[in-house]
Amino acid sequence: MKKTTCYSLILLLVMSFIALPVQARETNKERYVAGVVEIIRHHAASIRLLAKTSIRYSGNIPRHALELKHSFGLLGPMDWHAAKAASLQKDGPNTLQLKQEDFENLANKCMKKIKKLHKVAVAHVKSGDQQAVLNALDVVQTSCDGCHSLLDDVSPNVWGDDK
Repeated sequence: MKKTTCYSLILLLVMSFIALPVQARETNKERYVAGVVEIIRHHAASIRLLAKTSIRYSGNIPRHALELKHSFGLLGPMDWHAAKAASLQKDGPNTLQLKQEDFENLANKCMKKIKKLHKVAVAHVKSGDQQAVLNALDVVQTSCDGCHSLLDDVSPNVWGDDK
């Protein structure tokens, strides 16, 4: 009996060492995605701040909108989101099962809204229509929230308190 226990402990120890590199990769991947989401969040917060006030830097709204688009593209085509969603979904009769194609479709719709935000932001520089920028940003944020809400409480809060 003691011999079996010893072998089991050795096997458990070996399996733990084998699993460490896999866990490290996951952690690095998740850190990267969290960093990109933080960049997206900062661009959105900057757009909102600059649209609400007229300061020297308000002309940077289109730049922030463009960088939001580029940052969103760093995560595409939503492979991480789809893989993570699949692993986080709970099994049960009421669980909505989403496929990779579903997430790519939602991501493409969100990207279109981000491109529209950029167009509105460029027009803002000429027209000064702050409300149009805020409305377009709200549409983008609602689009992201709509997708993330499909995963119950397991998906990250993209926008934090900036909404």
